[in-house]
Amino acid sequence: MAAERIKLSGAEIATYYSARVPELKQIGTGWWRGPCPIHHGHNGNFKVHPETGAWHCHSECGRGGSIIQLEMETQTDRGQIVDFAHPEKNDWLVVNQFTVTGTTASGSRERRPDVVVFLNGLPVAVFELKNAASETADVSAAYHQIQTYKDEIPELFRTNGMLVASDGIYARMGSLWTQLFWTRISDRGVRDGRFGNSLHSN
Repeated sequence: MAAERIKLSGAEIATYYSARVPELKQIGTGWWRGPCPIHHGHNGNFKVHPETGAWHCHSECGRGGSIIQLEMETQTDRGQIVDFAHPEKNDWLVVNQFTVTGTTASGSRERRPDVVVFLNGLPVAVFELKNAASETADVSAAYHQIQTYKDEIPELFRTNGMLVASDGIYARMGSLWTQLFWTRISDRGVRDGRFGNSLHSN
């Protein structure tokens, strides 16, 4: 709060705003006007008092305040989570039996998906694997297990890009909302490359 009470000279105020909003022009003897640097307007509805440095936008954003507040509004940094230009610089991690504690309306619940793939710390793929020796633990059972995960540990799927269900013989891949129609995976790769084959077909 003490920073808000810093007193700037008229020359310092003019130097700051000439760099931040170079299109500012003096209107009469009281205010400067120009395009708003927050919503990048093209009119003169952004007004600055040359003695105090106070500003106000009379257009879309309707904001106003001190120089410090304008700096906070306009200075932002952008981070790139995935390096698509240099894939080798990304960090991949595959975890078996990863424990996730989910929070739902009925309380907290721990679940352990069989395999979770992380890209730069974000879970991007989930594999549910069933035993091929079991008559009931088939691809369909793996699919329905993933639906349970979606309900009980939804936090795991906020950055999800792919789901895989397999019984050790057959495997299906799909996305979060493709229901029972997932693409079949074979030894030759994804068969026909379309999301059209029923999960229950062989």
